[in-house]
Amino acid sequence: MKYSWLLVCGIVFVSCNNAKARRPINKNKSSSKYDYSIALNKIIQAEEENSIKKYITNDTLFNYTFSPYGFAYAKVKTSDLLTTKVQQNDVVTYTKTVFNLKNELIYSEIQQTIKVGKSNETKGIEEGLKLMQEDEEFKFIFSSFVSHGFSGDGNKIGANTPIIVNIKLLKINK
Repeated sequence: MKYSWLLVCGIVFVSCNNAKARRPINKNKSSSKYDYSIALNKIIQAEEENSIKKYITNDTLFNYTFSPYGFAYAKVKTSDLLTTKVQQNDVVTYTKTVFNLKNELIYSEIQQTIKVGKSNETKGIEEGLKLMQEDEEFKFIFSSFVSHGFSGDGNKIGANTPIIVNIKLLKINK
């Protein structure tokens, strides 16, 4: 009882403190930065799509199909083997050769082995591999948005550069 008055004062003190929500200090609209970025991305994407469509029109050797993942592809060689297509978590071995849209060689044939879905390979190549069977060869045309984006690969592929990748699937390990 001796300290009950202290308890009552503490409750009164705490209940009288009524904090109000404050407005943000920075009242500038940051959406203008996003609007500019979105507009710039749309311009870049439209330019890349036009150059890809022009390339496809001029390449009369193959019939291209557009993927819902944002790239075009054509079968160069069909497999005679009765195998299933690549699936998530399969370990695949393939070769790839990379060109620009002027058919200039960027990277000569490189052999790689990856686990699909768990690798550092670009999303476009991983999704493209899922369309393939063993011993097939495809020609893919990737916009920069599904290949190396705004930064390029830091070596030979520049920023915002669409690329052509010829892939031959050598082996699928389930």
